[in-house]
Amino acid sequence: MKRPLLALAVATTVIAFGMPAVVSAATPASSFASYGDGKWGPFFSKYSGRARANAEGSVYVDTNGRVVVGGKLYDKRSPKSTCGYVEVKFGDFQPEDRNPQHYSAKACDGWKQFRFWEFGAQTVQLRVCFDDAWQGKHKCGKWNYIYETAG
Repeated sequence: MKRPLLALAVATTVIAFGMPAVVSAATPASSFASYGDGKWGPFFSKYSGRARANAEGSVYVDTNGRVVVGGKLYDKRSPKSTCGYVEVKFGDFQPEDRNPQHYSAKACDGWKQFRFWEFGAQTVQLRVCFDDAWQGKHKCGKWNYIYETAG
């Protein structure tokens, strides 16, 4: 009996206030970069020749309390010696104080989906890069905050 009532409450809220009200009610102590609904990007690497890697996706807190970052990384029209990659950095852990956790995903000449998560992260940053194997260089865009808790 609880599920139909919950569904009715959510539907009523969506009708009365629109979807952003449901998102903000579900995550009152968080702020999302870019769009306010958990979406981020597109973010870009620096140029490698005439090509750039880019990524876009979403961030949310799941029912288990994990901060989840997912999206697609695109590496198209790049030289054969380069691959695009995305770096995700989870930080400012609560309640324990531990070092930032780094994750990455790589795509060469195409696209790749990625998903990373951590418990207790208060901030998440993301940047997109090109890895040039022949020159031994990394051409990265800036770090972007895509998730921060308030306070």
